Amino acid sequence: MKRAGLPSYKRILALLGLIAGLLVSIPAPVAQAVNDVQSPCVIGSSSACPAQSPQEIYNLYGTTANGIYWLNVNGIATQTYLILDTNYPDGGMWFLGMKGTKSGNSFTYSSNYWTNQSTTLVPDYNNDVATEAKYNAFNYLPVVKLVGVFKDRDSYGFNTNGSGVLGTNSFGGHTWKEDISSQSMFSRFSTTGILYSATNTMSRFDLYRETNSATGKLVFAYQYGYAKYGYAYSNGAATYRWGIAFNNETDDAHIDSSDAQAGIGLSGYSAASVFSYTDSYGYAINGSNGALNGPTATYPSGFQIWGKMAAPSLATPGALTVSNQGGGNVQVSFAASSGATEYAIQYKTAGSNWNTGTTVRLTNPGASPSAVITGIANGSYDFRVFARAANDSSAGNSYLLAQNIDAVAPTVSSISITSTSGADSIYGAGEVITATVNWSETVTVSGSPRIPIQGLTSKYLTYTSGSGTTATTFSYTVVNGDTNRSGVAILANTLTLNGGTITDAALNAATLSHGAIAASLTNQVDGSPPIAGTPQTSSDGSSITITFNETLSSTTPQVSAITVLVNGVNDSVTSMSIGGSTIRFFLTFQIISSATVSLAYTDPTIGNDASAIQDEAGNDAASISSTSVTNISVTSSNTTATMALNPSSLTAIYRTVTTIRVTTNTSGRVDFYQAGKIIPTCRKVATSGNIASCSWKPMVHSYISLAARFTPTAVGYVVTNAVPLQIFVTGRAGNR
Repeated sequence: MKRAGLPSYKRILALLGLIAGLLVSIPAPVAQAVNDVQSPCVIGSSSACPAQSPQEIYNLYGTTANGIYWLNVNGIATQTYLILDTNYPDGGMWFLGMKGTKSGNSFTYSSNYWTNQSTTLVPDYNNDVATEAKYNAFNYLPVVKLVGVFKDRDSYGFNTNGSGVLGTNSFGGHTWKEDISSQSMFSRFSTTGILYSATNTMSRFDLYRETNSATGKLVFAYQYGYAKYGYAYSNGAATYRWGIAFNNETDDAHIDSSDAQAGIGLSGYSAASVFSYTDSYGYAINGSNGALNGPTATYPSGFQIWGKMAAPSLATPGALTVSNQGGGNVQVSFAASSGATEYAIQYKTAGSNWNTGTTVRLTNPGASPSAVITGIANGSYDFRVFARAANDSSAGNSYLLAQNIDAVAPTVSSISITSTSGADSIYGAGEVITATVNWSETVTVSGSPRIPIQGLTSKYLTYTSGSGTTATTFSYTVVNGDTNRSGVAILANTLTLNGGTITDAALNAATLSHGAIAASLTNQVDGSPPIAGTPQTSSDGSSITITFNETLSSTTPQVSAITVLVNGVNDSVTSMSIGGSTIRFFLTFQIISSATVSLAYTDPTIGNDASAIQDEAGNDAASISSTSVTNISVTSSNTTATMALNPSSLTAIYRTVTTIRVTTNTSGRVDFYQAGKIIPTCRKVATSGNIASCSWKPMVHSYISLAARFTPTAVGYVVTNAVPLQIFVTGRAGNR
């Protein structure tokens, strides 16, 4: 018969949905960094920072205050009452695992608190027997010592300051104490373990008397015959988790008819002294040291079970080193301790107590553990480190004392422009602007920190030198195009690392804030070369001028750098002058109005120097390839020829030799003419000292027009005619 229910495909969909829901509910794994440094905490004070044992708290802080602390119990932070007072038996360091009231029965032998490790009963964590409690520490913390304390009980009189195995004690009750192999309380009290079984009077008097003496006051009823003491025993009437059973029989086979039991976890009581016989049986065991027994009696008791863990056993970490990382950050490194799963690192100001220090946990340590601790103020510190593992730690620690931690960042003491712009107060192309930054302490610089130059677009003073000193320099070389004739400046707080670093010896990153440097005419920048306008002749053709776009330096370039061609003929520059933005070249010969003129200028050197045309900042003007010169000359000739008689006169004597002289402005030859015809003896007369002379004898009586034609020898000069000279020829005195 087919079972009714969901169709098969719907059942499949429902199953897939259930699986998906389960997958969603599984938490994703959380990645943990190697050498993860947790936030500072006081170990044992919170669930986020549990201790591995009571002893660890004492070792870390020297704390002896009893109270409620947090311990790592089975991997879970759990509150537990601890005895840290070293005046307690065995030096203290006890934890409370279980407690019961005088009237309670939560912890009878068959209670699941003894048989189920996951059960707890936690109404409070107080150190008393006012409530019944079983803590998770009972279930899982490993112990090597147990103390049972019986207090607030109905029993025979005994010393309220403590008695039993520990005698007078701080626990304030009758005590049992046993050393055991390391295990949880749960394991010890759920596994049978007989510590004593013998006939005759039990020799462990301190278990049932105030002292380990046969004459001590009786605390628990006992019976002469056979006794059996230990853990987790059940045989008829002899039933206990930690207790003693007595019988008047003398062998183990009859302990099931036990007439007296005392201890914790009895068949009907959490803790009690129980007996079922009278002294009339002939076993008058109390005598003068206790009350006489009636036929039966039960004396319930409050109780506590305390445990002590094994002493810390991890090896001490080694080779501790501490190094500054800057900014109050310190790297603590040390050699690993075998078995350690984390470390507790402590630091405090030198000379103070460790209980005032700070603790950080290093979790997931690497093979070479290292922790960077942040936020430490400037000063001298002590450091130490303990190894940690589940319910264990190192008893000793690796330490370093009086370590100087420099957490103070270097600061800018001053900033200034320390280069000089020269007498002209102008940085030209190729010149270097340098600013010096002074620091409060020695700094180390890496990379290219820089400072923007206010007044130059996207230009920076970049670090150049000074690492390892208190003064660092930042420089910028002016390039073609940089111009600011109002003076460059530095704005406040504009120094940037630009991917580099500035630190002190302790690696503290420098504080970069600084003052401003105002613009000043002593820090002008002109990296632009002067730009030439179109060359132009003077009106008389004796010179050529070029006007630039800015004021020129008064230095004059080499004349050989200038080439002037007039109608293809070189017209050498004889000298030059500079005024303002204009330079004037004086020429060997004048340029006539009809001439075609060109000019070229070649910068004599590659770099900026005074052999070139420069602006005030010393920037060389660019070379000028052959360029046309605007010719505004009104001169028609660049040569002169002046005719005169020598000695000067406007008359000559007939048939008498007369000297005609032509004065020129350059060398050459002169042809002399009379009445339009060349004087045969005065053809091509060479000048001497720019003077050509001709001896001539007039042969007529009349007015004569003398003329001369000058042909210059030097190229570039043009042929010219002297202004005709009109003279009158007179007769000679007397006759020949």
